[in-house]
Amino acid sequence: MSSVIKGSGVTPSERYLAHLAEKTFLNLWSYPNVFIDKKQNGRGVGKELCDLLVVCGRNIFVFSDKHVGWPNGDVHVAWQRWFKRAIKKSVDQIRGAERWIQQFPDRIYSDPECTCRLPIQLPQPEEIELHGIVVANGAMRACQEYFGRSPGTLLIRSALRDEDHINPRAIEYLPFTIGDVDTRGRFIHVVNEVTLDIAMKELDTVTDLAQYLSKKALFIRSGRLLQAEGEEDLIAYFMTHMDGDEHGFPHPNGRSWSVGDHVTIADKFRNLINNRQYDAKRKADKVSYVWDRLIEVFTTPMMDGTTIVPDGRQFELSTYEVAVRHMALENRFRRRVLGNAILEAMEE
Repeated sequence: MSSVIKGSGVTPSERYLAHLAEKTFLNLWSYPNVFIDKKQNGRGVGKELCDLLVVCGRNIFVFSDKHVGWPNGDVHVAWQRWFKRAIKKSVDQIRGAERWIQQFPDRIYSDPECTCRLPIQLPQPEEIELHGIVVANGAMRACQEYFGRSPGTLLIRSALRDEDHINPRAIEYLPFTIGDVDTRGRFIHVVNEVTLDIAMKELDTVTDLAQYLSKKALFIRSGRLLQAEGEEDLIAYFMTHMDGDEHGFPHPNGRSWSVGDHVTIADKFRNLINNRQYDAKRKADKVSYVWDRLIEVFTTPMMDGTTIVPDGRQFELSTYEVAVRHMALENRFRRRVLGNAILEAMEE
C-alpha cells in the first residue's frame, strides 16, 4: 500500500489553517491545497481548487485563504481595495470549487501533478451539505484602530449584501463590516485570523462546526440579526442557546420568532469565556479527546499505508473510511460520553 499524499499549505496562513484542520477534522478528512486536472496545453501542474478541502460524510468544507496587507490611504478606499482582493477573490474561488465538485467529483487530486486522486469518496451531488469559508487575513490591526477596540474582528450586519459591502452610499455600509457577501448561491462565511481560531477551537468536530455554519447561514438570511460585533459573538450565542434539542439561534426571550423581530448580539464571547460554566465545560471535555486519539489509531496507518488487512484482500481506503467516518461524526459532547466509557472499560 502507498501512503496518501497531502499538501501542507504554501503560505504561513495556509499552513496554520492546515494545522487547525488536522485537529478539528482529523487527518483522514482534511486536504490542504487540492488540485483539478486543468493544465495549460495538458502540461505542467493542475489548477488549485481551494486552499483546504474537507470531506466527511455529507459535509464538504471549502476554504479559501488569503493574506492581503492593508492598503494605505483613505479608509473607505482602502476597505474597497482590500475587500476585493481578500474577500471577493476568495468568494469567486469558492463558487468555482462548488461547480467543479458538483460536475467532476472524480477529478480532484491531492498533488499538483494530478496523479493522486482524492482518496475520500465525495457524496452524491443532491446529498452535499457544502460550507464555503473565506479566511481573509491582513486587516486585523486596521480594524482595531477603526473601531477602537480589540480583538479586531469584522462587524456583521445581515442586511448588508453583495456590492453594498463596498458602496459608501448603501444604507448598511460600514468599513470592516460584512453580511451576505454573495447572495447568488449558498451562504459564504467570512472569518479572519482571530475568528478562524475561535471557530476551529470552540467547535472542533465536523458535526459541531457544520451545525453552526448551517444555522448561522439561515439566521443571517432570515433577517433576524440586526448586528453582531463579531463572529465570536455569534459562536458564543450558538453555544449558550438551545433550539429544541440542539444548539442554535432561538429568540433571546425563549419564545417563537415573530415577523419584525430583530436582535443585536454583543459581548457574548467575552461573557462566555469569563463564565465558570465555560471553565467547567472545558475540563469536562478533556476526556472527549480520548475518542479523537482512538480515531487516529485507525486513520494514521490508513494514511501512511501500513494498515493490516486479511490475507488475499486488497486495501481500499474509501471502504475503510466509511467505518471510521461514523466515529468522526460524533459531536464533542457525545465524544465526552464515549471517552469516559472507553477509559472505564480499560480500567476494568
